[in-house]
Amino acid sequence: MSAVSLILIAFCFYYVRQTNDKLRLLTKALNDVGISNEKNTLAIDEIRAGSIGMGQVIQQIKLNTENELQVLADKHAELAMHDPGSKLYNRAAKMVAKGASIEEVMLECEIPRAEAELVISMRKL
Repeated sequence: MSAVSLILIAFCFYYVRQTNDKLRLLTKALNDVGISNEKNTLAIDEIRAGSIGMGQVIQQIKLNTENELQVLADKHAELAMHDPGSKLYNRAAKMVAKGASIEEVMLECEIPRAEAELVISMRKL
């Protein structure tokens, strides 16, 4: 019986040693995964911070562009209002588009023949 006991004790020591070796390997692997996870988390945080910063920059560019477009639109409207001649030419162009003759354009818009002919020529392009 003592030989069987010695064999069982030896087997138990062998099993405990194998289990300890596996436990050490698993602990090391778990630590490696933890380190990798920390690195990935830091990388994700950096990407997230960069994305947020980029989004803020894009938003600011969008706002600036919208403001500049509004300023340009206001200036365009102001220039159109201060140029009385442009109203006549716009009206002449609309008349030509509807098929008005040179004489009709000259009389209605009070512009010379040469200008009426120019409006008609430009409309044909």
